[in-house]
Amino acid sequence: MTAHQFIFKQNTATQQDVLRHFTQCDRKFFTQLQQRVDIGSYIEKILSAAERFEIWDGSELKGLLAAYCNCEQGQNVFITNLSVTLDSQRKGLASQLLRRCILHAEKEAYAGIELQVNVTNDAAYQCYMLHGFRETHISEHDRTMYLSLGVPIV
Repeated sequence: MTAHQFIFKQNTATQQDVLRHFTQCDRKFFTQLQQRVDIGSYIEKILSAAERFEIWDGSELKGLLAAYCNCEQGQNVFITNLSVTLDSQRKGLASQLLRRCILHAEKEAYAGIELQVNVTNDAAYQCYMLHGFRETHISEHDRTMYLSLGVPIV
């Protein structure tokens, strides 16, 4: 067994890296993603419009958080994706990615961070709750969650 040398990067993953990452995540995650979006178009949108917080182990993308931060200061960031490959789960990578996103949003003076999580994904829900997110809405398939950063909305 080799020791992992996780390296944090930002905005470096290519389309091929992200696609490979998605396919190495939990099968249920990938299936649900495919049912909601065209994977190729979604990856293109992430690469062109999202701030990407990445965790790498060598040349493998192990964790990815993509957040739309392309709004004005004082507004909300929207996390569109937080995923960790199946072989790297339960190592705190999702929490580390969330912390980096939260610090970035605070530094840039955003009001808060919003996201949606599938109602069946209890592990992700608990992770978000531990980081201070609160449920604001629930639908048949998703929970909307929000973290206030204490910046007044302009």
